[in-house]
Amino acid sequence: MQPHSALNEINELTINVSYTSDQIDYKAGTLTVGNNGLEYERQFKNGFIQIPFNQIKQVQVQIAFNRFFRGFYVITKDGKKFNFLTNKTKKVIHVLNRKLDPKLIVRYHK
Repeated sequence: MQPHSALNEINELTINVSYTSDQIDYKAGTLTVGNNGLEYERQFKNGFIQIPFNQIKQVQVQIAFNRFFRGFYVITKDGKKFNFLTNKTKKVIHVLNRKLDPKLIVRYHK
């Protein structure tokens, strides 16, 4: 694993997720929501993503059939878009509601 320094001192939630940047190639890993931001670490291979809360422009929640929380997009202030899929989306959004301005968390619309 390539070395990197932790973004968070306190981890509030760690879940299994799949991350994709192109809608085709899904990469399994873990997502940690902590006191300073989101940290994704890829399972089995090198790779990590760190997104500080102060760099998040918007979180778009993916809801299928008005009932199933499929995952969420994190859009950063520099225009990057990260797609995380998990069956624990509600738990993540619950923590993010305490960390971010609630106006930044919206429902995803195509």
